[in-house]
Parts: sequence; structure tokens; C-alpha cells
Amino acid sequence: MTTDKTLRCYELPELFRAALDRAVDPDTGELTEAGIAEIRALTAAAQSSAADLACYIRELELEADAVKATAAAAAERASRLTARASKWRGYLLETLEIAGIDRVKDARITVAIQKNPPSVHIADDAIIPPEYCREIPARIEPDKTALKTILKLGAVIPGVELVATTRLAIK
Repeated sequence: MTTDKTLRCYELPELFRAALDRAVDPDTGELTEAGIAEIRALTAAAQSSAADLACYIRELELEADAVKATAAAAAERASRLTARASKWRGYLLETLEIAGIDRVKDARITVAIQKNPPSVHIADDAIIPPEYCREIPARIEPDKTALKTILKLGAVIPGVELVATTRLAIK
């Protein structure tokens, strides 16, 4: 019988069954002192093994909590860095546009002002004709794809215009 600290939880059912079989005197059917002692030793070893496993589980949970906290802090830092880069990107785009520079290139990097595809800018949803709106569950909103197509064909729709913007590409 194994009663040391190396007892594994998956071994418990088989070890207890075997100990219970040995604990009964085959002649009298009564529990023997040796059998009771073996079951008590096995129970103590099982409790120790269960406590060890519980400590390991708790260690894993604490480590998972620490990783989650680190991930949350990293995500927050990434968000701040992204916001900072976005502000600097906007500043650089504005500066290059004012200076009339549409491309900067050196050995490390290429910066170019590129035109974005036209997008639909809607000043007032309320004055857009219903045929250029689509139904989205629980609300109706303008269909920008349909509006873009008709505006490219030269149609004039009140409150809607095609706007061409620029973006900064850094490679």
C-alpha cells in the first residue's frame, strides 16, 4: 500500500477498494485492527495529497489572476500608445499637407499621403429619402453604400455629400 506523500488522487479509488477488501477478516467478516490502521493511513495520505493538489490548483488560479492583471495593464498601455500614435499621425499628416509635401523617404522609412476612397458624410439623417435607407433591427439608418453609388453617378441628395479624406501610410 502507498501511504507516502507521493499518493496521486487518481490512485485513491483503487487503493481504498483494495484496503477495504484487506480490512475484513475473511473468516469472521469483521474489520481487523490492521485493516482499520491501513484505511486510516490511506485516509491521512489522501488528505495530504488532496491538500497538496488544492495548493497547486490555488497556485494556478493565482498565476492566472496575475496574468489577467498583467494582460489588462498591457491592454491599457497598448490603448494609450495607440492613442498617442494616432495623435502624432494626425499632427504629421497636417504638417505635411500644410507644407505641400506628399512623400518623405529615407533608408529607414517611407511616409506618403494617400487618398482614401470617397466616403459618405451625412449631415442630417432625417432629410434623406427613405429609398436610401435600410432597416437595421430596432432602427433605420441611411444606406451609405447605396448613397455612395448614386452620388458617384452625379445625383444630388439633400444633406449628403461625398467627402475625400487623406491618411498617412507608414511602412
